[in-house]
Amino acid sequence: MKIKELFSIIKPKPLELINTTKLNPSVNFVSRTGENNGVSDCVDAINDFAPYSAGCITIALGGSVLSAFVQNKDFYVSFHVAILIPKKRMTLLEKLYYCCVISHNKYRYNYGRQANRTLGNIELPDKIPEWIYKIDLKEYSSLITSAVKVKKMDISIENWKYFKLSDLFEINPGKFYYSDEYNNGSVHYVSATNTNNGISKCIDLAPDFNKNSITIGKIGCTTFYQNRGFCATSDVTILSNNNILNKYIGLFLSTIINKENYRWNYGRQIRLNNCKKMMIKLPSAIDGNPDWQFMEDYIKQLPYTDKI
Repeated sequence: MKIKELFSIIKPKPLELINTTKLNPSVNFVSRTGENNGVSDCVDAINDFAPYSAGCITIALGGSVLSAFVQNKDFYVSFHVAILIPKKRMTLLEKLYYCCVISHNKYRYNYGRQANRTLGNIELPDKIPEWIYKIDLKEYSSLITSAVKVKKMDISIENWKYFKLSDLFEINPGKFYYSDEYNNGSVHYVSATNTNNGISKCIDLAPDFNKNSITIGKIGCTTFYQNRGFCATSDVTILSNNNILNKYIGLFLSTIINKENYRWNYGRQIRLNNCKKMMIKLPSAIDGNPDWQFMEDYIKQLPYTDKI
């Protein structure tokens, strides 16, 4: 049978951790992490926003995709986390069994293929094996612990791996604009400048490139994350992939790519094909793909992230 036949699937209103407080934390905050029962922090209860009830199953739709956990305390969720509520009464053992089965479907997904649309159609066994009911949960108390282990994130690069930009992004060139084509306006005009987020002026043309992109200037490999639709000159290369990019991951990647600027200058510019061939070193997840969730969480825990 399918997940949607056994469970009601809720894709709830998400929260951003930076918009919560921790003066008197009492509610678990569940994100797309595959560790610590999906709990990345503990936060204050929010007035007029009731937490979701203990006993539900949470599923990461992206990040550590299909990481499935039974929540034993009331909780809030971040983006791209679904909640499963059994349509019939289930014991904790039965819920843990289904979490294990669901997680074993991870191989079907990666950073480019999330589980948003297909979660409900994942097949589950029609019957739970009899040996499941013989398990003594006291021997596996770590599976149901309510402790939240908040630790400083390790940025050590020893276990990072190299990835090719063209394997991660759609890479496109900027455009040439004649000066008589536009006037002053409100649309960002991105050039190869290394200041002001690459924005040299604002013009009155419609944006040629979508927000949630990374721009690389040919002179010096100046790299920035763009959070608005923009125009970009032919001295700029644009990286896009809405399946993985958000403002946190974009800032992390921009910083990493900027570390390559010592290789490039006015006499040796980084052009489109150079960008496609570029290899950058990134945190690696267990499945060998970039660990996007780590990048996002790392930026979020930095000071002043709430100002982004």
